[in-house]
Amino acid sequence: MKFYYTQVDDVLENLKSGRDGLSTAEVQERLQARGQGKQPEHNRQPQFERFAEQFAKPQVIILLAAATFGVAFGGELIDAGIILLLVAMGAAIGLACMTQTAAALDKLAKLHSRISKAVRDGNIVSVRNSEIVPGDIVMLETGVYIPADGRIIDETDLIIDETSATGVQDPARKSADALVLRETDVMPEECINMCFAGTTVIRGRGRMVVTSVENAKLSDSIVEDESPLTGKLSAVLKYISYAVTAACVFILLHILVSSGIGGDFTPQIAVQAVMVAASLAYAILPLGPAMLVVAMLAEGALEISQANVLIKRHSAVTTLGCTQVIAIDKADLLTGGDMQVIEAEVSDDQLFAAAVALCSNAKIAEDGTVAGSPEDAALVKYAVAAGQDKAQLAELFPCMIELEYDDRKRMTTVHNNDGRIMQFTKGTVCAVLSVCTHILIDGEELEITNEDLESIAERVQTYEDMGLSVIAVAFKEYNDEFPEDVEAKLEGGAATIESEMSFVGIAGLLDPIREDSIEIIAKYKAAGIIPILFSSDNKSVVATLANQLDLTEGEGRIMTGLELKVLNPAKFVKCVEAIDVYAEVTPSDKQYVLNTWRNNGYICAASAGSIDGLPGMKEAGLGIAMASSVDAVKDGASVILTDNDIASLVPSIAASRRIYDNIRTLTTYMLTISFARMLAVFIATTFGFVVFLPSHLLLAGLLAAALPATALAFGANPADTTDNKPRTLGESLFSSGTVTAILCRGGMGAILVIVSYLAGVWLETGELSFTADSAGATMAFVTLSFYESVIALSSAQGKTNKKLYAAVAMALAIALIVACALPAVPQFGFTAMTASQLAAAIVLGVAIAVIIKVSRSVNQAFHKKV
Repeated sequence: MKFYYTQVDDVLENLKSGRDGLSTAEVQERLQARGQGKQPEHNRQPQFERFAEQFAKPQVIILLAAATFGVAFGGELIDAGIILLLVAMGAAIGLACMTQTAAALDKLAKLHSRISKAVRDGNIVSVRNSEIVPGDIVMLETGVYIPADGRIIDETDLIIDETSATGVQDPARKSADALVLRETDVMPEECINMCFAGTTVIRGRGRMVVTSVENAKLSDSIVEDESPLTGKLSAVLKYISYAVTAACVFILLHILVSSGIGGDFTPQIAVQAVMVAASLAYAILPLGPAMLVVAMLAEGALEISQANVLIKRHSAVTTLGCTQVIAIDKADLLTGGDMQVIEAEVSDDQLFAAAVALCSNAKIAEDGTVAGSPEDAALVKYAVAAGQDKAQLAELFPCMIELEYDDRKRMTTVHNNDGRIMQFTKGTVCAVLSVCTHILIDGEELEITNEDLESIAERVQTYEDMGLSVIAVAFKEYNDEFPEDVEAKLEGGAATIESEMSFVGIAGLLDPIREDSIEIIAKYKAAGIIPILFSSDNKSVVATLANQLDLTEGEGRIMTGLELKVLNPAKFVKCVEAIDVYAEVTPSDKQYVLNTWRNNGYICAASAGSIDGLPGMKEAGLGIAMASSVDAVKDGASVILTDNDIASLVPSIAASRRIYDNIRTLTTYMLTISFARMLAVFIATTFGFVVFLPSHLLLAGLLAAALPATALAFGANPADTTDNKPRTLGESLFSSGTVTAILCRGGMGAILVIVSYLAGVWLETGELSFTADSAGATMAFVTLSFYESVIALSSAQGKTNKKLYAAVAMALAIALIVACALPAVPQFGFTAMTASQLAAAIVLGVAIAVIIKVSRSVNQAFHKKV
């Protein structure tokens, strides 16, 4: 059936549905018939492909080429086999890391299931997009993504951005009317009564019946973007790879040239030189911090998401910890959300109640609960108490046009009751009065006078002194026929119909403060984050709230939207850091404030509970959406608070800082031990001996990557970092003397390894000489293993990490078993050690612990003296 040619009732009949939606039982039958929608998985790549990817890395290719070279020119079949075995083990480690990352991303994808509002059993309920079936009635409103293809059954001023479906840039105005049948079929952009999956409602509201779920969008996309941290790490590793390449080339050339000059050159020496250089290149970063960091970010996103903060962009895992300023919207986040109409002064109570019920997007469920913004919900409850039922009013007065609340600070709807056209406007008192020329008094519409305005102002001031938010209502009834060209007029702006209205009255609403709001604000301040409060309420109302929250003292640090607009931008740049609270603001005001903070070098986050907060959220860079937010807001956010609670963000910020600390710890450890290996080989080559065979380097690299490095990445117990101050986004990963520590500890490690080698030669031959010796190489390997273990433990910086202790113990056990058992296999280059040789190797390995302890004590004493 071509649904766009078909009348609504016939479409519903064909889909075996109705305007009250499907029953729960019918939905289950249809789900079972087609198979419930599946979430996209990040785990679909076959394991053998992931394993093969490990062999496509440049350092692996070089190493395998070197092994091939050894077989071809030196007949080193056993050595090549050992290298291939160790490389395969390294590939297995890389595969495990990729699998862990994919599993975490898959779990995140399941948490990102999209939710839509559908009519089931006559009630509006929230359902997963994967559970939507043909015949479902789906609710459409501003900011919502269309979950599936559908036929519009009713609409009010519905406009949809269909660029993704039709390619047409201009938004499409929708209608529920059937198209006129014609010989040639219509193009998608001509189907004004159809909706397409993945498009966005940009204005108005309506309902559609689902005709197909083949293109259904089941989940939000998880943006695996590159964070500043991973970008800087990649840049650092790139330069390190250049240095490693240069060192390996030097080592290769030095061995070849020195053997050639000395007349000792043989094909075996050339083969050994190539394999040592290639092994060194591989062993410097065998698994690579980059791969572990990606896995840490994925696991971190999953950990934070389990604490009611759903990560949508991977960069947010570490960026959260950089947050210095957070813009909080008062209406959606800090107050209790259970607003009540406390006071009202109206000339016609029933007209006022009907106006606030109709000029509202709040909806009443069968159980009496009201879904919508806190203000709309409170006003609809007030209308019900006054005897005006919203559902009945909506049937009697269908909405023709809706002008949403925006920078005008008011909302307008136009309704048709069998030719009787009524228009209602609701908003701030000043915004509503600006479009009024009359006032309703005792049932008569009289011209508004200065005395009327003064009386309204006095009453408003009384309400505001009570800490109430004040809204005003106006109406207009068209005695003549409603303008036929109203649609064309609306294109020129809302002022075309928002004029010559009659003022009806005002209401004062109380939104009680959350009990834990003061504690939340205090936690943000303790974490070094500046909370900025935004509200559209009057300045005196907001000042009362700000004082309760301990955000500011008096009104000296509060600015209104009007004051912001008239203030010179250059002056605002200088004083922005002194303003804690903004009252009577519009979405564009919030955007301007956040832009100024960012231009001053601050990292900003902003919450958005509704579509109005989207511009400010995007300007902040780190957007915070609510689970109840519309799809457009969620899509623009970096994180989503699944419990709609701003308090959930505080522990997530602490987790973000801890994850960053773990990444820096891991990277420092890997670079320190890698530098020690490279420098040791470099020194040995310069003096004409080989301190490590290729198998030694590969085995040491695998042990470090598989055990201590992984434990440092994932084994640290949670630590409270909330009291730490946020770092700047541009802060280097290697700040605070990290580079110095890497060079000093790595250098000392290299020296200890060389000393251990020479000690092995001396204990074996009784002479101190730079000659090839398997006893020296064996002792050097043991010393390197203990040195790397001590560096891993010292990297933990006193944090409890039971996994690290176990990993270090296992790594040392394997190293000792290898060094003591493999002398039976000559190709590994180990020899049996005496008790004195083993003891000397261990002592030299753990000596770095004493050196680190002494250096820290000296450093602390120096700073105390300074």
